[in-house]
Amino acid sequence: MSKHTHRPGPYRVGRGAGGEPFSIESATRTLALVKTDGEHTEGNANLFAAAPDLLAACKSLEELDTRNLIQYANVPTGKLNYMNAIALIRSAIARAEGGAA
Repeated sequence: MSKHTHRPGPYRVGRGAGGEPFSIESATRTLALVKTDGEHTEGNANLFAAAPDLLAACKSLEELDTRNLIQYANVPTGKLNYMNAIALIRSAIARAEGGAA
C-alpha cells in the first residue's frame, strides 16, 4: 500500500457568514467544511485543525529513545502503561497516514 500524505499544516479554523459552517483552512485553500453538529461543531473543527500538530507530536514521541524508559514499561499509570501508550501512538500515526490502525 502506498503511503498517503496530507497537505502540510498548520491548519486553522475559518468561519463562514454568520459563524457557520466552520471550515478547515491551510495557508492556501479550504480543505474541508465541518458539518453543523450542534454544540460540538466548533470543537470538531478545532480538533480537525489540530491534526497536523497532533500527528507531529505522536511522531516525536515515537522517535524518543526508550532505553531509559523501558524500566517503566510494565508499571501501570492509571488505565495505560507505557507500552500501551506507544501502541496507541503507532496506531494513530498509521491511521493518519492511511495505513491499518
